[in-house]
This record gives sequence, C-alpha cells and structure tokens, in this order.
Amino acid sequence: MVKNYPFVGSHYFSENFKPQDLSLTYQHIQATQTPHFYNEVEFIFIVSGKGEIAINGQLFAIKEGDLIHLLPYHVHQLILADNQSVECFRIRFSLGLLLLSSVNEDNYLSALTHMDYTVPIISLNARKQRQLRFFCDEVIYEKNQNNKHFETLHISLTSYISYLFQTIKMNPYHKNEPANGWRSLEYLQLYHQDELTVERVAHALALTTEEVRTSLNQLTGMNFIQLLNQVRIRNATALLQFPDLTIQKIASICGYASNANFYKQFKEVHDLTPTQYRQNLKENKQMIGFNDSWDVIIYILENCCTQLDLESVVTHTNFSSDKINKLLQDKLNTGFKELLNRCRVQVARMLVQNYDFNLSELALKVGFSDVNTLIRNYKKYLNTTPHQDKKQGKWPL
Repeated sequence: MVKNYPFVGSHYFSENFKPQDLSLTYQHIQATQTPHFYNEVEFIFIVSGKGEIAINGQLFAIKEGDLIHLLPYHVHQLILADNQSVECFRIRFSLGLLLLSSVNEDNYLSALTHMDYTVPIISLNARKQRQLRFFCDEVIYEKNQNNKHFETLHISLTSYISYLFQTIKMNPYHKNEPANGWRSLEYLQLYHQDELTVERVAHALALTTEEVRTSLNQLTGMNFIQLLNQVRIRNATALLQFPDLTIQKIASICGYASNANFYKQFKEVHDLTPTQYRQNLKENKQMIGFNDSWDVIIYILENCCTQLDLESVVTHTNFSSDKINKLLQDKLNTGFKELLNRCRVQVARMLVQNYDFNLSELALKVGFSDVNTLIRNYKKYLNTTPHQDKKQGKWPL
C-alpha cells in the first residue's frame, strides 16, 4: 500500500516560500505538559535538564543535547518528575520549509516514512550543540532587532537541522502496538481524501466506533468530524495556489462531496470563502504561477552567455512563450529579450573589469552576435561603453 501523505508541503509553494512562518521560542518547563499536537513540523532542542517525552503512545527518556523530531499531528507530552525541569528551544515550521532546505528531498522523505521504526531523537555532541545553539540565538536576536533579513537565518537553521537528521543515525526500537487514538488519527490523516467515516476507520482498525471517537477526543480534544475537516481544509488551502485547479476540483480532491459543505468548512477556518482566499493569494502574488517565474529567471541567468532564445526556455520549462513573458513581466517588469540582454551586459562588465578580451571575443563570449550589439546594449543598460568602463589600460580592438 502506498501511503498518501496529506501534508505534502514539499509540493506546495506557499509552504516552501514562507520562511517567515518559522516559530522559535525558548522555554523553561518545570511541570508535566498536557498532550498536544501541531499541524506543522516541530523540533525540540534540550538545552539543559532531563525528563521523558511521550510521542504517539511511546515513552522516551530525554536529556541535555537531545534533538527531538515531531511530525504534523504527532501527539506528544513532556513528562517531568517533581524535581525535574527542562530548558529547551522549540522550533516549529511547515514541512515544506524543511524539505526546501533539505539537500536531498528523496532521502528526507524516505526517512519520514520510516519514522515509526526509529526513535525520533538524536543526541548531539558538544560541537553540534554549540552550533545549533548559535543558530537559535541568532534567529531570536535578529528578530528582536527587527532585522528585515532575519528570515534568511530561518533557512540556515532548518538546513542545519535537516543536515543533522540526515547524517546522525537514529536508533531503531521495537515498535509496540500504538494506542487506539494514534492509530485512528494516523488513518484519518492518510485517507482524508476518501469518503471517510467513523465506521470505516473502526472497521479498518478492528475497533468499535465508540473506541475511535473516544480515543480521538482524548488525544486531541476534538471529535472525528472536527479533525477530519482540519486536515482537509489545510490541504485545500495549499491546493488553492494552483491556478489550474478549480475550486470544485479541490473540494473533490480533499474529500468533499458537496461544494456547499466545502465552502462552509473553509470559511469557518479562514473567515473567507475559497474564492476570496484565492483572490488574496493573487493580489499578494503567492499563486504557484508567480513562483514559476524563478524557474525561468534562474534558467536565463545560468544560460545567458549561450545562444539562448525564447524557444529554448519554452522547451526547458514547458511554458508557452506568452506565459514566460507574463511571468517575467509580473516578477521583474521586463520581457525575455530585455532580461537576457541585461544579464549578458552584466557578465560583460565583470569580464571587462577583470580580463583582457578584444571586443569581438567579448561579444561572442557573453552571447551577443557581434560587437555593435554588445556596445549598443552596454550603453543602454550602463550608460557607458566597454572602453570607458575599463579600469586600467587600453582595449585591444
């Protein structure tokens, strides 16, 4: 059976390109917490102290230097004895941001699928503890300083965490039969896109309907329908960024047989209809198509010194020429040809200032067909000529 992960944030651009959504807090915990969960990834870095943590019914000892990995909807509880306390950083963000910062997405996804069979805790040596503590302290400091670039640190932090979990081996453990509540919650997450009922979950897990309802409520404080709608609406929210998907199609994908019910449930969560929410995305340029522009821009930047033409970009991206120009216009207020020539001129300028080429060689090296085209574009974008721009000596012609 192929698991159908509902939280495929790696495929949702709003998930991927919102580093500002990372939440980082420093906590001094002195008492046992109540069981809870989030719909995001959470890492808990134990700075000092020791205790236990229950994750989906499994109990683990924790100590200074441990880094704990919790996936969306993992029900967890820090458990402390009367004389125990824990100081920790709690880092929470979307699964997509972690996958974006992961060097190898396939490896990371593979690790996620085997999470049930490994202890989701790694112990860091002293050097790695210092490095992770540095990243956490820097994020908090820069955010408090209102540094507008502090979000870049979020990518660094998540990249380092991803690196740790990909390079440090987690210990296998014997998986006991999980509690009924977790089994029910996991089934609900995996099959929320189907016509899911309490009866189906109960039948699949060999439980009674009352056992399913009671165990879910004890774990999450919500009933079956509330949980199901929460998972479905989260998925729908991400899918709304794909302009090629109609709202009716999204409702169907997420398991809603009725558009009216989908609209009702969506508005209860967001206080907006799906149509209004999508319109806001368009106005804020968060639709998936807007981010496609980066594919185009990067490809042009990487290949501007070749005999690049619009047809080549069409072939590479599978976008039409009209769409490519529209993406560039929306993102950079320019068209393909102008962006290409601007990039070539910038490369030419770097070569002018650091190497000795004659103009004919330079023109060909940066992708222009002849010297006149090079000089014309140089003047257009830099308001000078290669000769005038040369820092030292005379240009050989």
